[in-house]
Amino acid sequence: MRAPDGPMRVRGPDDIMLAAQIAASIELSAYPKPGNVHRMADLGPKTYERFLAGSIAIGPACRRAAERGSLVARGLLSPSDVGLGPLMEEAIMSDGR
Repeated sequence: MRAPDGPMRVRGPDDIMLAAQIAASIELSAYPKPGNVHRMADLGPKTYERFLAGSIAIGPACRRAAERGSLVARGLLSPSDVGLGPLMEEAIMSDGR
């Protein structure tokens, strides 16, 4: 994703998937976050490890969203046909909750 001495270059949906996974993992690890799960605090059955696994599990749905976005950009798919809502639901449900 990042050239050693240059700007970040997105080469395709896999880079978008990886960026989403990294972003979710970093956000989860932020500290302090009063009232939220983070690396120093679980909330009952909502554990840091479970959320960390979820931050990885969202990858495939984010990849599909990127693929569909690429189709929209090329005029091969209408924005109204992307189905972003179901993709987000898939991402949310992907961690097995």
